[in-house]
Amino acid sequence: MITPAEKDFILENAYVPEHLPDYATGVAGGEPFLAADFVFYLLPGSLVFVGFPLRGRFEERKMTKTLEEVVVRQSPSRVALIAPAIPPRLGTSGPADSYYRLDLEGEGSWNPIIFA
Repeated sequence: MITPAEKDFILENAYVPEHLPDYATGVAGGEPFLAADFVFYLLPGSLVFVGFPLRGRFEERKMTKTLEEVVVRQSPSRVALIAPAIPPRLGTSGPADSYYRLDLEGEGSWNPIIFA
């Protein structure tokens, strides 16, 4: 569960649709919560992890550490990861997908984003 202050923090720092609790819960359901600078959605038996940090640059090590800590606490049977990269140590047990995003840092190209 997120508090009103946490929801305000998310809304002030969101830059992918999956950060937005009203959008994500409307599409997939689940209960939003924060861990470190990351948004999660907890559903019965499943965890959706938005691996784009709300603050700072993406760091694979920080993302992986946060995800592993939450998985230990929540013990989901399934984890869905939406992130700029899937760390090799996490592996994949299901199908991966991809979509394209506009590079907001001005490089002027579309870059694939992989999520599983």
